[in-house]
Amino acid sequence: MRKCPIQTIARKADEAGIPFLVIGGFAVHAHGYVRTTDDLDLIVPGGHRVRWSQLLDGMGMVVSNDAATFLQFDPRDEADMKVDLMFVSENVFEQLNQSAVIATVAGVQVKVVSLLHLIALKCHSLQHSRALRRLKDMDDLIQLLLVNRLDLNEPELRATILKHGSAETYEKLRIACANE
Repeated sequence: MRKCPIQTIARKADEAGIPFLVIGGFAVHAHGYVRTTDDLDLIVPGGHRVRWSQLLDGMGMVVSNDAATFLQFDPRDEADMKVDLMFVSENVFEQLNQSAVIATVAGVQVKVVSLLHLIALKCHSLQHSRALRRLKDMDDLIQLLLVNRLDLNEPELRATILKHGSAETYEKLRIACANE
């Protein structure tokens, strides 16, 4: 397993005054389902794109994929993890930040998106990713629902899945969780 750079990132981001929240595999871990992950996913305000690029460049990371809503960085040292940044508006980031939880990620206390927001992000990813990624996201959703004993009929959870996913996703989750 590759070494997670969260300790250095958290320290440098704090020193620079640039916010982030952990999403992806490490957020899944923080909410009770442990699985392997080969990258560190962070969600950050889009207005801090240049500052984040400078911070990660200063850590010896190289941009491997540059898109409007995300940047992916590869480490120069193959023993280190890749880092993916997802950019959102200041308003969206503030909403996510307000309900974020403190969790230990690779030995460091950081803010992680709430379980409900993680479910929304996973549902969104299901709608916009490749087949292999969809399988992983669906498994994450099923496991998060089961581990946290969530009721798919709970109105806020159901509305979140339907808003960020689809009726088909909701039905697949309902069937999968009923069989467990």
